[in-house]
Amino acid sequence: NPDVAGGTITFTVEGLTALTTFALFRDGAQISTATSSGLGVVTFAVAGGWSEHQMRIGLPVVGLTELGYAPHAGI
Repeated sequence: NPDVAGGTITFTVEGLTALTTFALFRDGAQISTATSSGLGVVTFAVAGGWSEHQMRIGLPVVGLTELGYAPHAGI
């Protein structure tokens, strides 16, 4: 129900590379990962209800941000 602010949206994407980890990005930020099935199907569930966001599925980002790196101000 799109009127429920705390609702969970679940969606499934087919035709992807089998047994591969994919990431879901919301407004450019990686928010979740899931591994596709042997048939190339992946499902994501996002809590928080409906609102306007740019959503994208791609390969996960691994880097300093994911490890909690925060540079010191002034460096």
